[in-house]
Amino acid sequence: MFDHSTEVNAGTPVSEAIKEIADFVAPTSLANEKILPVDKELAALFPAKGIRRGSIVSVSGGASVSLAIALTAEISRGGNWIGAVGLSSLGLSSVSEMGIPLQRWVFIDQPKVQIEESIAVLAAGVDLILLGEETKIAPSQTRRFVARIRAQGSSVIFVTDKNSSQLAFGLDLSLSVNSSKWLGLGTGHGRLSSRRVEVSVSGRGAASRSQKIAFWLPNSRGEIQRITHSVSREKKAIQGRPSVVSGSELEETIDIPQAS
Repeated sequence: MFDHSTEVNAGTPVSEAIKEIADFVAPTSLANEKILPVDKELAALFPAKGIRRGSIVSVSGGASVSLAIALTAEISRGGNWIGAVGLSSLGLSSVSEMGIPLQRWVFIDQPKVQIEESIAVLAAGVDLILLGEETKIAPSQTRRFVARIRAQGSSVIFVTDKNSSQLAFGLDLSLSVNSSKWLGLGTGHGRLSSRRVEVSVSGRGAASRSQKIAFWLPNSRGEIQRITHSVSREKKAIQGRPSVVSGSELEETIDIPQAS
């Protein structure tokens, strides 16, 4: 009956969403798991190798939407629920192209009223909530918001193409995409085949030591892959060629810092 993604528009009364979500979402929650799983290639971003339940994460910079979507993959594939609030830039086709099922997603677009209540509804039943720039948490409500998220055991990812999160208090981990470079275009020909991103990681506790990690998001096979070697070897690995990479080939890389 409810085996499809659910969209709640700005005009939909929150009380109706409460009943729907409480009835159908809560029984599938991963409440007994302390760590929400992420793709093994992205596990290095998190001290616990996954998203700690009740934590608040910021994903910012170019390709922030793509990275946030990638972080939901293993949770969604496990048949559990994801909530997306105020993310008009989130393309459903881009989600499905990454092999992520939409059957357990709840969408609330451009919330203008009852924002905190809408998020509380989701936190009561879903495992992970993505919050876009269109979702504004009033400074006076920040502490209450953080306390409610932690008490409910849901996790939140703030997604923004800027270099900082709107939430100053309660942020556990910050993932900032410093660079986003697509490969594949030659001079007037070719097609984009893979994207290299570099992510800066900082946070509290075990994440207090900052680090930078590079990924293919995606590689030429459409997969997420952590990069652990030099640029030249990256190029050869992604193209599957044993030959030495020339300078002209490296010039085929184009920088699209705001691409998502």
